[in-house]
Amino acid sequence: QSALLVSALASSPASGAAVMATFALASTAGLLLAQRLWSGLRRSGAGERLAGWPVRAAGALLAGASLFALWQGLGAALCAVG
Repeated sequence: QSALLVSALASSPASGAAVMATFALASTAGLLLAQRLWSGLRRSGAGERLAGWPVRAAGALLAGASLFALWQGLGAALCAVG
């Protein structure tokens, strides 16, 4: 979705296509690197020990983003009142 948003802000259709292609290449590289890293961890046996932390980290990030959104909404409501 972010690739679509940024490409929509490009000045021409060709620029938008170039932006989307850049996003695709960067995503491909990141996904391939993550796959190799995870495969290496699984082969070494460390994957079992480390399997739970990504879920916990994602939960913490989600909670943090929710708190930030609530804080911003509270600030906007207080500014509208005052």
